[in-house]
Amino acid sequence: MSNQLAESLEEISTEEGLFPEAGRDDHDGNDGQDPGPVSNKVMIRLVDRIGAERARRRQGEKFGGDFDQCPKFSDLAIAPFDRNNNGTFDTIAFIASPYTAGPYAEGEYEISLPVTSELIRGVRPEYRDSFERQRQ
Repeated sequence: MSNQLAESLEEISTEEGLFPEAGRDDHDGNDGQDPGPVSNKVMIRLVDRIGAERARRRQGEKFGGDFDQCPKFSDLAIAPFDRNNNGTFDTIAFIASPYTAGPYAEGEYEISLPVTSELIRGVRPEYRDSFERQRQ
């Protein structure tokens, strides 16, 4: 890992976080203001991927209650990765610890999304140059 990338990762791991609006958890509306930590399109992809992983693990069984709800964005750990080792982050993993997305027996959920333009727009401006958009 390059020094610049390591420094970026250390900075984004501070208490300020990668996404400036991560504590808002209001991903539903578009009132013409900043849409929050990431765009609704990215949130829909994340929710869909969590739902698909739940269905796979539970073989289609529904548990009801909180275990069938999407976890709050602020309850997820966020880990950027440089999978192609070129010095910029190209993937972001959203990790839900046990009890966040499902029962303890299901373990943690890790959903990795490629970095897109929409996702970069949600990143704090001072960190955006540390990310590279991936082709979809």
